Amino acid sequence: MVKRITTPGAMGAMQNKEDTTMKKFITDIKTLAALLIAGAAFSACSSDDNTIDNQPTTGKYTLTVRATKSDDAAAVKANAATRALSLSLDGSTLSASWAEGEKVIVYKTGESMFPGTPGMPVLIGTLEPTDINGTDCTLTGDIDLDKAPEVNETLQLVFPGSRGTEDGAGSVAQDGTLATIQNYFDRAHAEVTVTSVNGTNVAATAATFENEKAIVKFVLKNGGDVIIPTSVSVTLTHSGYTPDEPVTFSDFASTYTANGGCFFYAISGLSGGNFSGDIALEATDGTYNYSYSKSDVNFTAGKYYEITVKMTK
Repeated sequence: MVKRITTPGAMGAMQNKEDTTMKKFITDIKTLAALLIAGAAFSACSSDDNTIDNQPTTGKYTLTVRATKSDDAAAVKANAATRALSLSLDGSTLSASWAEGEKVIVYKTGESMFPGTPGMPVLIGTLEPTDINGTDCTLTGDIDLDKAPEVNETLQLVFPGSRGTEDGAGSVAQDGTLATIQNYFDRAHAEVTVTSVNGTNVAATAATFENEKAIVKFVLKNGGDVIIPTSVSVTLTHSGYTPDEPVTFSDFASTYTANGGCFFYAISGLSGGNFSGDIALEATDGTYNYSYSKSDVNFTAGKYYEITVKMTK
């Protein structure tokens, strides 16, 4: 067996080499630890900065919009931007104001399957009036989005939406009263543009609603006498189109009398807007039948009309 003999000098050199290696290892460990701590601190600072600048990517946002009626006062007697409708004491003017509890539906344009073609509107929430001042108010409420809204994005507002249906009416039929018209049929729309997104708070431009229906007060007469009908049927025919299904008010005498010897009807053109076409009315008082028709009639959306109809017995 051959023995390896290590001299004291060689032993010292080996020990120094091991000490140097260990010191370098310790230094590397300290350097790595310092880098990890610095990285963690940087990440924490970056995270804080991002929470200030970035918005949530999904969830509920609170939208606030100031809403006013149309500036064209001459064209707005029954303004669909407001739902609480009331007649003046002499019955000649129909005024409107916002009321607590009513709702406005909010839509955004959805994705389209076809390039260059806008998508279908997607319902994203409802707004309610606050800070009411007659025809002006602030609309506010939650909207539900799959991503944060963008500044300059366009949103559509539809009114009324107080009964949870897309147009506010659903299967409800007109009954000749202002109450039903103001709750379901006094329809209007507006477009607003998102101006800022701060966290979950979204602000937009003021909304000026465009009316989609005219409101007409009909008084039915036989000669000089007011007819108190037990039923009334109204048929509208848009220019160039087949007649609409008649809208019939049945068991109508008490309602007609309660209205003050008249009935109210909301009329719109095709896809909302002005109506142009023919109108036909039929009525019965339980004893006699009466009829009336007129061609080339025009009703302007947003206006209030009072019409005395001289029926033919």
